[in-house]
Order: sequence, then structure tokens, then C-alpha cells
Amino acid sequence: MGEYLKIRENGVCANSFAVVSASVGVPKIPQNIYGIYVSFMPARSMSKYDDGGNTGRSCLFGLTSISLSTYLVAVSTDKGKTWEFSESEADRGVIDKVLPETVGKLIVPAKLANAIVE
Repeated sequence: MGEYLKIRENGVCANSFAVVSASVGVPKIPQNIYGIYVSFMPARSMSKYDDGGNTGRSCLFGLTSISLSTYLVAVSTDKGKTWEFSESEADRGVIDKVLPETVGKLIVPAKLANAIVE
């Protein structure tokens, strides 16, 4: 959960948004492809515009909150002893570039990311 919050905050804080809630779900059963274990973990975050108390930066127009549902990609190369996590992109091609050994063999969730902007 801590790693997910770091990933989430990097993008939203730079754009005057603050994470107000985040959750990580139960990981899917790991897939073993040539000794590389890959699992997808559902994650969700809600971010709201944060003017930092400066009313001159108030958001009168445009988006005020973002709800993002995505997956974290968990990868282990030592039979599950240690795991590295990264946020999946909406494009499967990025996963294929990072894990070329799994191209065509990895079962990826149908929709990797969904954002709802308010």
C-alpha cells in the first residue's frame, strides 16, 4: 500500500491534487512464465484538487477530483521470495516492453486503467 501511495502521489501532487483515499485489493493468482512470476493487484485512488489554502489558486473551472481504478503489476524473479511493484499502463505494449519474456503468454486484465474525472 505504501508503494502505491508513493506512485500515486508523484503524479497528482505535482498537479495540485492531493490523494484523499487509496486501496489495494487482493492480488490475482501469480502466473509463472519461464520462472518469472507476475500478478496483477487491483488498486483504486481518489484525488481532489488542493489549493494549499491559497484562495488565489482556487479551481473554479475544470476538474476537481479524479477517481482512478488501475492495477499494480507485481513481478518476482526469485520464485516469489521478493516482489517489485509498478503501476500498469493503459497499454499492454508497455508491459510487453518491460517483460519481453512474457509477450503472448501473459494473461493481462482486459481493462488496465479507468479514470473518472469530476
